[in-house]
Amino acid sequence: MSGECFNCGETGHNKADCPNPAVERAFTGTCRSCGDEGHRSSGCPLAVCKRCSGTGHSAASCEERMNIYPDNLPTPADADEAWDKLVNADTNDDVDDFIQAFWVYCKVAPELTLVQLEECFRETGFVYYLIAKEQTVSSKVHTNVDLQGNPDKTYQISFQKTSKPRRAILAEGWPKTPQENLERLQDAGFSVDNLKPYCRNCEQVGHINKNCTQEPQVVEKPKVTCSNCSADGHYVRDCPEPRAVRGGGDVECKHCSGLGHMARDCPTKPAQVCHNCWEEGHRSSDCVNERVVKCRNCDKTGHSSRQHYLSQLRAYRSFLQGLHRAQELVEGPVPSLQQLRPRRWSLPRP
Repeated sequence: MSGECFNCGETGHNKADCPNPAVERAFTGTCRSCGDEGHRSSGCPLAVCKRCSGTGHSAASCEERMNIYPDNLPTPADADEAWDKLVNADTNDDVDDFIQAFWVYCKVAPELTLVQLEECFRETGFVYYLIAKEQTVSSKVHTNVDLQGNPDKTYQISFQKTSKPRRAILAEGWPKTPQENLERLQDAGFSVDNLKPYCRNCEQVGHINKNCTQEPQVVEKPKVTCSNCSADGHYVRDCPEPRAVRGGGDVECKHCSGLGHMARDCPTKPAQVCHNCWEEGHRSSDCVNERVVKCRNCDKTGHSSRQHYLSQLRAYRSFLQGLHRAQELVEGPVPSLQQLRPRRWSLPRP
């Protein structure tokens, strides 16, 4: 094998079979983030972190507060304008507009907490409530983050139109009283992706499978049993044994109506014919001969069924024309074939 191993730099093997530890080599390519040479995108000083929107580091190594504000939010002139839009959205009772106006107002007033916002909503008489529910996050890569970007909160925020659950199915995890809800809001947040790598080997957050220090887990493959010979390890399509007759000796052949075999194993079944060269013993997909055109009407080669039909139609037309000329000689002028055709309209055409 020629060339160097991409893991250790030695020759004679590739990276997948390398027994040596990885050797750090100088990067000579181009950064995908800024386009400069000499460093990777993971170490780019101008790269923007997807977790905190800062620069100089990636989301995997980020220890800053998270940025949970949605993208493409409208920019108001000041906090008063953002509050007016929030009031109008609550008055119009549109949940989508209210949630967008909520995030716009929180972005221009980042110092406000969830407790302060809920108290302000109740004093103003808002329709919507900030309910802190006791609800587990959807996966290990999600976390509850408050408005200040602090992750790992206990309770999850939900926008509701009432302080009490309207259905019994929603009562689970709901705060019993408004005071309990305010206490929960101190340790509540919105469920978002923490943007951290997840290892499927040890099921921990912070690294991926290839960087995991624990022993690789052995994944048990599903057991495969052949339905032909009942042996394990292969499918029926790969079975080396002869095909077993299903149904025992009572199975009936659809070709000869005999018992004890199926149609594909029938001894009186005609030989397989290639539809490309019309020879026996192989399929058209395996044929190496030139294509032979065969008519399905007369079973002769050299023309297709369509050409056979057209030749018969031309012969029939010639016969009608000869008959028409014979009638003119004996009986005088007769209507033409065009005139003898039935009209499409029953009324005269305009």
